Amino acid sequence: MPHQNSQLWFHIIWTTKNREPVFTREMLVHKLAPLLILISKENEIDLLFMNGYKEHLHCLVRLRSTQSIARVVQKLKGVSGRRINEQCWFPFEFNWQVGYSAFSVSPDRVPTVINYIKKQWDKHQKMDFSSELNYLEQNSHHHQPTT
Repeated sequence: MPHQNSQLWFHIIWTTKNREPVFTREMLVHKLAPLLILISKENEIDLLFMNGYKEHLHCLVRLRSTQSIARVVQKLKGVSGRRINEQCWFPFEFNWQVGYSAFSVSPDRVPTVINYIKKQWDKHQKMDFSSELNYLEQNSHHHQPTT
């Protein structure tokens, strides 16, 4: 079969080193999102949606049949971290924390996950990151996050 179709969706989350709260809402929208979109295009990564909060980032990615989740995350984190430092976003050396969390997403749940990722700033007025991650880990079998 010459044509390959992949519906392998993943909700990927990673944090800044030591969970330092370095990002503002404006920085995520106007700097980090465009940077990740560019990195995705350069590396043929299907990044459908991203958003985050002060110390962490959520991405919804569709893996191509030739990609591994580890390699996609390595590219997104590695290249973005390097470019953030090259462009001197901060008066210190920026780093992402080692590791990430990834949750598979059924194609019919993609709109729900996008909505969940969209509401990060509102949600984190009521829930800290550790609580969010615990919730997602406990409910990853169907990934029906609350809004």
